[in-house]
Amino acid sequence: MVCQLAPGGCTETRQAVRTPLDVQLGQLLIQEGLITNEQLSAALVEQRNAPRYVPVGQILVQRQLITQKQLSMVVDQNQKRPRLGELLVRNGSITEAQLQLALQRHAQLRRPLGEVLVKSGWSPTT
Repeated sequence: MVCQLAPGGCTETRQAVRTPLDVQLGQLLIQEGLITNEQLSAALVEQRNAPRYVPVGQILVQRQLITQKQLSMVVDQNQKRPRLGELLVRNGSITEAQLQLALQRHAQLRRPLGEVLVKSGWSPTT
């Protein structure tokens, strides 16, 4: 991973399962004065090295740099909650093809996506 400090914070050039949502959230936390650029950079490195996708906000909470309440407030204020399907694909629980099929079934059946995934046997077991 290459993490470069640029005006406004850390940018990353690696190709990975992490989306711009993680960096945007980090930038919001920096703007709120809750973390520094260096703390965000370190959390992004940890995220990249993790065996499974872990949201950057959770890494910051685990490192006790912010509280869960602070994270929730920033996420809620800025409407930055990722969608279920996106999270499941990023952490490797389902494939993109499975997500697309489940979304089609979700639209056809007018049932919650989580329910469609469970009935299809694609939900994570842990």
